[in-house]
Amino acid sequence: MHLTLAKASPHVLWTTLGTVEMPPNKPLISVRIHSSARQRLTSPRQVTAYSWADETRGVRVWVRVPGVHLLSAAAVTVRFRELSFDVLVSGPSADYTFAVTELPMEIVVSECAW
Repeated sequence: MHLTLAKASPHVLWTTLGTVEMPPNKPLISVRIHSSARQRLTSPRQVTAYSWADETRGVRVWVRVPGVHLLSAAAVTVRFRELSFDVLVSGPSADYTFAVTELPMEIVVSECAW
């Protein structure tokens, strides 16, 4: 949820946000979580099974995620940066993440693929 508050005048400072009187035992916001989203509330599982191979102009990395072969390509997100990369796999029952940070050499992001 995103909430934006606008001031009456742009140069006036608020001293307080004010008070709201709510009936007793009534929540301000009520949220129901869909059963399929309950697992997503936990942190992604860290992938520890991986291997890599040096190549002439780079490195190839294989990440082992249970059940990834059953997912669509849209379930996998890979982000390349100058000195790092990370992988997020959104599975039906859990998310998996793998990240390599602070590489010793810069990545040519435009030449990376997965």
